[in-house]
Amino acid sequence: MMEVMENSSKQQRAIWRVLVTRSRAEKQVSSQLEKLGVVHYLPLRKELRMWHDRKKWVELPLFNGYLFVHIAAAEQNRVFDAIGAVRYLWENGKPAGLTEAEIDRIKRICNYEDEVAIIYNSCETGDWAEVQEGPFKGYKGILIEKKGRLYLQFAIKGITCSALLHIHAAKVSRINIP
Repeated sequence: MMEVMENSSKQQRAIWRVLVTRSRAEKQVSSQLEKLGVVHYLPLRKELRMWHDRKKWVELPLFNGYLFVHIAAAEQNRVFDAIGAVRYLWENGKPAGLTEAEIDRIKRICNYEDEVAIIYNSCETGDWAEVQEGPFKGYKGILIEKKGRLYLQFAIKGITCSALLHIHAAKVSRINIP
């Protein structure tokens, strides 16, 4: 009986998940999650913005399009009651999770007084990439740009040719191939 209780408590344990939001909707989603009682964290940084007639310090999201929710798997769909919450960021077939230590690092970055730049691990033309979602999940190839569109080129060795798949950059992740 004790074993069953331990397993159910593990299933109910809350973890930090990465929630993808609509463009420029991070603060609105954060406000709605607050009203829903969902524990979340929206990292903000202060930036001096200049207009032609004035300067103003504004708080901007540290990561565009992302915020973090601390929620159990059984409750994870509650966040979609917030208008502007799009989906969870996925990694290896399940929602991506962050450790408490990673959240603490992000908080320290937000409190850092000097300039901070965020570099996204985006894929560029010529990179090896792997499809993360959709019918071609797991396919690996080289990213190619033709006529302003992004394609994944992968070899079909049996007939010595390659196929080009039109793909969105959000559906692939860079991989290291020696």
